[in-house]
Amino acid sequence: MLGKLKALLLRNEVFTDSTVRLSIAVLSGVLTLGSSWLVIGALGPSAFALVTLIWSTVLLLPFADLGVGAAVTNVISASSNAYNSRIVTLTVAAAARKLTFVAAVIVLAAALLPAVSDHVPQLQVRVPGMPGVTGGVALTLVLFAINLPLSLWKRILLGAGKNRVLIAIGTTNAPVTAAIAVATVYFSLHPIILIAAPSVGALLASAIGLSYASRRRLVNLRSIATTATSKLKTRGINLWHTGAPMLIVLVATPILTQSDRYILAITQTPAALASYSLAAQLYAPLLAALTAGGASLWPKFSRARAAGLPARPILVQAYKQTAVLGSVAAIGLISIGPPLLKTIGQGEVNVTYGLLGAFCTLILVQAITIPAGMLLTDARGLRAQAVTAVIALTVKIILATHLVALGPAAPVLATAVALFIFQSIPLTTLAVRRTVATR
Repeated sequence: MLGKLKALLLRNEVFTDSTVRLSIAVLSGVLTLGSSWLVIGALGPSAFALVTLIWSTVLLLPFADLGVGAAVTNVISASSNAYNSRIVTLTVAAAARKLTFVAAVIVLAAALLPAVSDHVPQLQVRVPGMPGVTGGVALTLVLFAINLPLSLWKRILLGAGKNRVLIAIGTTNAPVTAAIAVATVYFSLHPIILIAAPSVGALLASAIGLSYASRRRLVNLRSIATTATSKLKTRGINLWHTGAPMLIVLVATPILTQSDRYILAITQTPAALASYSLAAQLYAPLLAALTAGGASLWPKFSRARAAGLPARPILVQAYKQTAVLGSVAAIGLISIGPPLLKTIGQGEVNVTYGLLGAFCTLILVQAITIPAGMLLTDARGLRAQAVTAVIALTVKIILATHLVALGPAAPVLATAVALFIFQSIPLTTLAVRRTVATR
């Protein structure tokens, strides 16, 4: 047992994965800025605004997998031989079937969109230099739908403990988008192609990810594809004991952290919204690096749970690493942020120390919440996360409206307070109690 536990202990995985993610984020950021420069120069700011709006809308659909990906990650990480495991094959096949059904509904909606928009003026978007926007949106939805069941590769690699590979493959989006932007501008292609760029990048990532999973024999994809065609074979697989609460988490968490702009647009001035948006551009890649590193904890806790091993040593190591990473991110944000954002803002957008301090507080709270969130990924744990996420979201919205006097820092501090009191504390308490019970 001691040998198995030592094999699960962290060897700076959180540090390494976070560093890899941050390094790649820098490269992706440069490519994204280059793509934006090309699009603005060739098509104008109105077309750029529309394209980025559609991109962000598609990327804000993490809950489209209905939460079934959690079951896939858990069953693979708990298996000692996932390739030959019947339960792994049945679970992944059942998840693929459900996502294929969702994909079919999205394709149907995309097919109806052009016809419906002809009779609903509100759905007709006209931008100079970009004819056929509705068709471009429909194409994007179709590509997104096709990729939906294929995107299970992320859950497969995460469950197999290949988080670093997952991070690397997932970065194909930025170079693909940049390549499509260059091709569109320099070969005078139809500008609507730009709208579908992220979906094309996601499809390419799925192809690479599934190819990697197949070559490394992480799962038996041929058997999964065959099994997924039969409803009878997957009838006994229950995905919803983890899928339902995971779906709530996937919906509530992005709203909790991404609703700040809408709150500021309602309660503050345009200058406050601009200040927040500029500071968030520096905060976002730091958070992405932190959460990417934290994802490596999920399969370790899942394997320990399946093997009946104590999770306390892993949890202690996880808290140490995420606390250090959160502190480094906060120090970097408050020290490098002011001069960098002042240069980018060109004197037109002012970011105060108070706003950056609020973001530092938030990232520290998120850092200490990650280990408990990764440990509590079984059905009972996910139910607890779902309840706390909904409560935190409700409190955050109420609190943000009462902190208007704080300016653009109001929703950030409201999020930090709500997360700390209604997620960090209860989830950490539950996680510690579990590890004590299994010692």
